[in-house]
Amino acid sequence: MQQEVIGPPSRRRVLKYGLLSTIGFSVSSGMGSATVETPDEVSETAEPTRGVMFPYQCVPGGRGTITDALEWHPRSLEGAYRTYVLSYQSTPSYQVYLFVDTTDGVAEIHRGDGNDDGPFEVGADVSVGRIHGSPSGTKRSFVTVDLEDVTDHSVDSSM
Repeated sequence: MQQEVIGPPSRRRVLKYGLLSTIGFSVSSGMGSATVETPDEVSETAEPTRGVMFPYQCVPGGRGTITDALEWHPRSLEGAYRTYVLSYQSTPSYQVYLFVDTTDGVAEIHRGDGNDDGPFEVGADVSVGRIHGSPSGTKRSFVTVDLEDVTDHSVDSSM
């Protein structure tokens, strides 16, 4: 009896079976959706903080740490914005600007001393979410993104 030798997968085979497995996964996951709401799903219904970034600095789904808060923002970004410096966890040396609107009074600089009520503390871990297009009047030089504070606020009880 002769065994069939299978060589490396061809591009056509990879596309065919990759597409079939993706369709099968999406159909099976859609059919098995539960109606029970988990705490993670509850937090997604809350309105996320919106921020503005340069498009070439935005990594949707990326996580980073707020390393500094600045008083500066670009002139082309109209309104009152607080500028944060965000360092992505995957590439800590790549630091980007994150602008948060301060017209609602909640984006004051929060340096972690407990006296401020801004959305982010310096040292906070932030997750960059969906992109919602460009803010009006910026000629697409910025993108609006959802931001979520994902800092672990649990206290270590072993101390």
